[in-house]
Amino acid sequence: DEFESDRPFAGSVGLSGSFGTTWDWALSVSQTDFEANVFLEEDGGDIFSLNNDGGTHTQAEFTVGQTFRLGSSEARFGLGLAYANANSSSSFSQTSDKGLNSVDLESEFQSIGPRMTLDAESAPISSDGRFTIVGGADVNYLAGQYTHSKGLNAFDDDEFISNQVTVSEDGELLTAGAYVGIKYAVSDSTAVRFGVRRDMTSMERATIGGDDVAPTVRSGLTSAYIGMDVDF
Repeated sequence: DEFESDRPFAGSVGLSGSFGTTWDWALSVSQTDFEANVFLEEDGGDIFSLNNDGGTHTQAEFTVGQTFRLGSSEARFGLGLAYANANSSSSFSQTSDKGLNSVDLESEFQSIGPRMTLDAESAPISSDGRFTIVGGADVNYLAGQYTHSKGLNAFDDDEFISNQVTVSEDGELLTAGAYVGIKYAVSDSTAVRFGVRRDMTSMERATIGGDDVAPTVRSGLTSAYIGMDVDF
């Protein structure tokens, strides 16, 4: 009888290359999918259902960065652009002897904006020089357009009413992430990274017909990650 937490799947893939001794470029694409949640409650002959139908967040990022030394460690500072597409949907329904009453909400946001990253790697922490500590953070401030839809299906004195409203408006999306982990150099050209990452997203309030259909959404995701670096 409890509304369970979202169970997400997160994945990413990236490419990078260098030009010069300290300058490089990096391109990555990532996606997070959230599983649907359902809450049901029965009251006599009535059944109430609250559905969070999940959502997806897809993001593509490109940065140009420079690597510099910090004592025995090194860090990379990058600037670039990011594109994101995020969507979510939810619904409320009531089943009674008159039929089904339901409200459906859908939101989608497409955006582009500046991206800033900082990645650091410590000096070797093992005697063989293969283990290092890695960490970093990234921030994206994206501007674009929200598309919100609100649908209503209901019975009023045995009369069926159906209504659908869709509005579009400009808005912003702020995403930020931070990670820490261990890097192991398998060979001179291959390394494996693993650790923990925290991602945060803040979407602005949505309004349709003067009613707030979605509050300002601030969501967070903590996940374990594993990755591989290969130099060609």
